[in-house]
Amino acid sequence: AVVSTQSTGYACDPVTPAAKKLISGFPWVLLVRRGNCDFLSKLENAVEAGYELVIVYNDQDDRLVPMHGGTDREVDVKAVFVGLSSGEALKANYLFAHNPTAQVTLTPYYTLPWHMYIVPFLIVISICFLLMFIFLVIKKIRRYQRRRRARLPPSKLKKLKIIVYCDSDEF
Repeated sequence: AVVSTQSTGYACDPVTPAAKKLISGFPWVLLVRRGNCDFLSKLENAVEAGYELVIVYNDQDDRLVPMHGGTDREVDVKAVFVGLSSGEALKANYLFAHNPTAQVTLTPYYTLPWHMYIVPFLIVISICFLLMFIFLVIKKIRRYQRRRRARLPPSKLKKLKIIVYCDSDEF
C-alpha cells in the first residue's frame, strides 16, 4: 500500500507513523515529494515512522535525478526516485486511503531476464550451424558426384591400350 505524508507530502518533518502490519503482510510504502530538504532527511523521517520503502517523486517534471544526502550518514531503507507523472499516478491510484487493496511492486530496471535473451540467441546460432552443416554436406555430395561423372566407365577403361615401359626403353 502507498501512503502519502502530511498535507505537503515532503516528509521534511517527522512523518505520521505507519500502521504496525498490513493484513496482507506487505510493507508500507511512503510516497514523498522532492524538495524542501535533502533526500537523506526524508528517508530518516520515513524510517523513524516505521516505513520500509520510500518512493520519492519529482515535483517539477518527469526528469530523474540522483538521490544523495551529501553526508556520510546511512539509512536502512529501500528508496526509489520516479518522475512527476509516475508520482501523480501513484498518488491518484494507489493511496491506502483511496484504495486499500492496491499493491505496488518495485523492480529494479537493471535486472535482465537472461534466459529470455540467451535462449533465442542459442536457437539462432544453432540454426546457423545447422544450415552451414547442411550446405557443406550438399557441397561434398555434389563434388563427389562430379568426380564420379568425370571418370571413364569400366567398359571404356578395358578398351584402352596398355603399354608397359621398361627402364631400357627410350622415350
